[in-house]
Amino acid sequence: MKKYKGMTVSEFVNDLRLHYIANMLRCSNHTVAQIVFASGFNNISWAAECFRKKYGMTMGAFRKT
Repeated sequence: MKKYKGMTVSEFVNDLRLHYIANMLRCSNHTVAQIVFASGFNNISWAAECFRKKYGMTMGAFRKT
């Protein structure tokens, strides 16, 4: 996987989850917690940290933009 996609399997899965979270923040009125758990993350803090690294802002700030 790393050879073809440039990332490990877990990095790829987390990237898909973060993309899902971003889409849901844009398109739904669900709470952040509901979205995070629906994405497959089991820990809101970890999801928030990963999201901040990828998008450069918190999920709440992302939703407002």
